[in-house]
Amino acid sequence: MSFQKYMHSSFFHVFDRLYDIPIPWLLKQGIKGVVLDCDGVMTSIDSIEIPKQTLEWMISIQAAGILLGIYSNQSQRLFEKRQVWLQDRMPNVIWVPPGCKKPNIKGVEILQKIWGCEFFELLMVDDRFATGGVMAYKAGMHFAYCSNPIQNFHHAVMKEYFFVMIRYIERLFYGWCAREESNL
Repeated sequence: MSFQKYMHSSFFHVFDRLYDIPIPWLLKQGIKGVVLDCDGVMTSIDSIEIPKQTLEWMISIQAAGILLGIYSNQSQRLFEKRQVWLQDRMPNVIWVPPGCKKPNIKGVEILQKIWGCEFFELLMVDDRFATGGVMAYKAGMHFAYCSNPIQNFHHAVMKEYFFVMIRYIERLFYGWCAREESNL
């Protein structure tokens, strides 16, 4: 299946924010594990703490029996600080090792083996097509695109503006793919 067809398949989903993904919907889709991108999905870039509404959703999916993994392309230092902050609040979360960078599927292969799930039973949630979306496509996973990422322009101004620009370019590409698909 081409990436364009994948983006219009039952494996591709769009939600405003992470906590807008309904837990009954996850169960109906047969999702056994959710893999979350950290920056933009769980929290803003360079932030350590996770907003209350996001944390409550993460606790709820675990209570529903869905496994939870976290992926971050950030530095080792920030990765470790986030791990420490979340460890007391959610000890059963599995963090993909920081050397595994999206869109390489090595990190989700690790989760898949630990959890004993098939790739089609996993959902990657990301605010970027070029990283999480491509990784999900390559692995054969479901992909949920967060169209309204968590941003904090007071904390990391230049990084946030950089990712706003990247997301805009990706959305242009997605729109182009949709038009190309309709012409086939």
